Amino acid sequence: MKRTLVALALVSSAAAAAPAARAAGVAPVRYAITLAPDLIRHTFSGRETIDVRLDETTRVIELDGVGLALVDARVASGDETIDAAIRYDADREKFALVLPHAIPAGAGRLTLGWSAALSHDLEGFYETVSRGRRYAFTHFEPASAPWIK
Repeated sequence: MKRTLVALALVSSAAAAAPAARAAGVAPVRYAITLAPDLIRHTFSGRETIDVRLDETTRVIELDGVGLALVDARVASGDETIDAAIRYDADREKFALVLPHAIPAGAGRLTLGWSAALSHDLEGFYETVSRGRRYAFTHFEPASAPWIK
């Protein structure tokens, strides 16, 4: 099934070399999302800020993401904002934000930018045509936007 998930079930890992050995340790607190559809190219871009609570010190934050091209990622902790290296595991459909050093437990903020194709199957952010005009829609339902509960 083709789908586009904007993001993000969050988990963390204390060791950058072993993201598979992750522990639930990052909880989203607040999301701010901007979507910009391009109905001519059948794509969209997005910017997202996620305020999070880190339960433990970590160097890796994992995010669910299907059909996205994550183009930039920053993590803010305390007074520091760090550019994260982006790794994608297609088998697990997860992005790993790998930081150059560990950040402490407590409040944090993720800032993400991405692009993707608009879906045609009524999931995620999709486009449709009615009476010759194109439209983009989303239901923001749990299957297509897992952060909504």
